Amino acid sequence: MELSAGIDWISVTFPALFPGRWRSCIHPADTETKRQIKPRNGYSQATVYASGATQSTNDSRPDMGIHIVYSARAIGNMETMYGVDQKQLLQHLTNGSKMTRLDVRIDVFDSGLDIEKLYQMARSGQVETKARTIGFTESATTGSERGAATCYIGSQKKRKKLLRVYDKGSQLGLLVDLKRFELELHSGATPEAVKRLKTANLGDWGEHIGGLIKGYCYWPDDNAVADIFADMSKIKIAVPEEDTGNTIKWLLNVVAPVLAREAAMDSSLIVEFMHRVMEELDARDAIDNRGAGQ
Repeated sequence: MELSAGIDWISVTFPALFPGRWRSCIHPADTETKRQIKPRNGYSQATVYASGATQSTNDSRPDMGIHIVYSARAIGNMETMYGVDQKQLLQHLTNGSKMTRLDVRIDVFDSGLDIEKLYQMARSGQVETKARTIGFTESATTGSERGAATCYIGSQKKRKKLLRVYDKGSQLGLLVDLKRFELELHSGATPEAVKRLKTANLGDWGEHIGGLIKGYCYWPDDNAVADIFADMSKIKIAVPEEDTGNTIKWLLNVVAPVLAREAAMDSSLIVEFMHRVMEELDARDAIDNRGAGQ
């Protein structure tokens, strides 16, 4: 079993007094490509930068401040484009701002975790939590877990705290056992997590993120989740490369080693993988042939 962790979302609001302050220490002052996008949530202007970070403002409502969002893609790009790691980014963005949302996640390979069974355990009270809402969906229609079996613990409407556990491998269409634990924290629920991560060494973040997710619920000792969190010192920190647009790099660095190890133990996996590749090539040829005939 292999585990990796990281931040998947940061959103903060800065006072409107210094519009360039939030990016002055990280982004090149005037050289980064940017474009206007459709504003949301009452803001009148919105800009997206090359990293994927967005800035929203409302000229007639300076009290709304400057709202900044870093998705997983933008967080990954900050490291690959500018050499700014997750801790540096978090420290900079929380200096003089109000944190509105922080998402942390753990990816687990080869855990054998059954998402539906986890949901049934939570519903029956075997997983103790203060959350009143516990749900399951075979094909989620919201959030990054779209198309994957998902167990969520917490309200998807109020979202002060929300834990999603879903089949990331299925979502990506991969022949691997890859599950994701994603804890979404809003406003008043963020300070403890931010303080914990800012004061810890980046190399120890895996253990701290594991602690935040494990601490959201009380998991039974004989459950697969308990095995996952049994030794959190083994959780590595990883840039969320699968969401940066550099899918090939992520597949080679993260998925390929796991696939190779499994194939070495079961050669039929190689045959199945090549069969999938041939099906994909045939499907693409069919599309190309239809296009050529038009």
